[in-house]
Amino acid sequence: MVGERPAPTERSAYAFPGSLRAAALNGNSVAARAPGAKNAGMPAVLPPRLRPGDMLRVVAPSWSLSIISPSNRAAADRRLAELGLRVSFGAHVAESDPLVSSSVGSRVADLHDAFADPEVAGVLTVIGGYNSNELLPRLDWELIGANPKVLCGYSDITALQCAALARANLVTYSGPHWSSFAMQRHFEPTLRWFRDCLFDGEPLDLEPSAWWSNDEWYLDQDDRRLLPNEGWWVLAEGRASGPIVGGNLSTVALLHGTPFMPPLEGAVLFLEDGHTDPMITFPIGGAAELAAGPAGAAIRITRH
Repeated sequence: MVGERPAPTERSAYAFPGSLRAAALNGNSVAARAPGAKNAGMPAVLPPRLRPGDMLRVVAPSWSLSIISPSNRAAADRRLAELGLRVSFGAHVAESDPLVSSSVGSRVADLHDAFADPEVAGVLTVIGGYNSNELLPRLDWELIGANPKVLCGYSDITALQCAALARANLVTYSGPHWSSFAMQRHFEPTLRWFRDCLFDGEPLDLEPSAWWSNDEWYLDQDDRRLLPNEGWWVLAEGRASGPIVGGNLSTVALLHGTPFMPPLEGAVLFLEDGHTDPMITFPIGGAAELAAGPAGAAIRITRH
């Protein structure tokens, strides 16, 4: 029997859960997105942790499930089942238009249904894309804030995650998509981060991965190319603390000057970026960029 789910927890401005993005795989280890508030002084809300038996809802805020092969769909569901999680899908996840997405109305409806459904404990995104920011003015942030749940994804999903922090005070997680769980080889570090961050409440010690990859694993699961990781690049040694805010660099840049951008003052900024993205266009403003040292040391983040 599964007991009653504990209530969500409020967090003060400098108490945050989770782990920084590590270099393993495609950089998609789980990371907690920490407090910023739509109203000054309001604490961010940490959703209840996942437990075996919980139901996940898969939604497609960007690209459609239609681009995921049947074999990879089955593999992702099997791995989540091994964690004891049940998987359900939004009504519109397989719709596909000329942009390999679906209408704004369809995507908004699936997100609202996921947060409103009391049987759903967490929301995973199918994959990234380019257009989840279209949804932000249409989403019911009061509904989302009133039903705090794990929201996990990365890349273009950054728009939703930053907006959830800014508009609903909701802590979200930058981590694997549903489709990421189909990776047959070298997924173990990401799986460990996901489990430790979303199921457990213990502090996490972060160390650089020995390798990483940026290969198209979903096209050929047997032809994987791993790259050695040099470890942390320490830009300025020191100690700092603060809420973690960030995600995909280009997507974060889209939000500046909008009500969907969380405050960066005093934050530890973490960013993921492709080598072709124009980093110079990102306005740093008063945010702090942090690389903790000395080299080789772990970064410790505690879930209070």
